[in-house]
Amino acid sequence: MPSIDIKTLKLDTEVKKNIAEKIFQEVKSVIKIPSIEIYFNEYDTIYANGKPTQKNFITISFDGPVIPQEMITQLCVVTYETIKSIINNCSNINFVYHANEHSHVGHEGKLLADLFHTWDK
Repeated sequence: MPSIDIKTLKLDTEVKKNIAEKIFQEVKSVIKIPSIEIYFNEYDTIYANGKPTQKNFITISFDGPVIPQEMITQLCVVTYETIKSIINNCSNINFVYHANEHSHVGHEGKLLADLFHTWDK
């Protein structure tokens, strides 16, 4: 199952809810997947260049299936636009896509490669 990890300064619950709902809808329009887990890792302080900063730097790490670069570009754009539309004072939004081969990801104790092989029959 694809997952998104959002590293940020602390956010209000309503802001997180809005981000999660919008990102889910936007990502779902790019890659046709039924479910996405979204995690918020919030921090009291973020350090930039070794010094604490009050600016909100956000890093979005996306773990998902192997997809073409054009789709990764679309995901980068829609997640950036979503965050920017909700958090106005965000000064730095980073995006990282980790492509996971089916033979490297498990669900419910089985590798996706094995599950997909079973589903093909």
